[in-house]
Amino acid sequence: MADICPVDGTTTRILQLLQEGPGLAGELAAELQLPSNRVSSYLHQLAQTGRVQRAPFHGPDERPSFLWSLQAVPMSSHAPSARGLSRAASPANLRPVRFVTLKQFETLTGYTVDAVNSKIKRGDWLEGAVFHKAPDGRNLIDLEGYEEWVVQGKVASGQFQKAASR
Repeated sequence: MADICPVDGTTTRILQLLQEGPGLAGELAAELQLPSNRVSSYLHQLAQTGRVQRAPFHGPDERPSFLWSLQAVPMSSHAPSARGLSRAASPANLRPVRFVTLKQFETLTGYTVDAVNSKIKRGDWLEGAVFHKAPDGRNLIDLEGYEEWVVQGKVASGQFQKAASR
């Protein structure tokens, strides 16, 4: 993949911080003493090169965010970061969210609840592949299925077969 992120002091420092453990963009920005939108831009560019990855994260305040980590290191294997988070509150100790409500999905992606319901109703997104019906009857979006749909332009054939066999 082409390297679209400049290798400068900021990029190097972000990668060094992520070697210590995963972190939130705001947390990294505070450590670097840079505006969070600038750090966020660097993180997105690094993600496009495959050097970092992000996972949905909901902190104690329930606001959706992204937990950033180095691509080569599984997120669950990190020790607590040295950036001031206690072990109990550290994002490294929380499992990334896979299924989100339609409202949370709207916040994360910008797709409105109506747009999502239209995709489900038209059959663009299959149950068991991009969305799941929760035991309480609500539709939940599978972020892994959604990412596959974004990358492939359709749901992967293995997921289609899985969904069709139910």
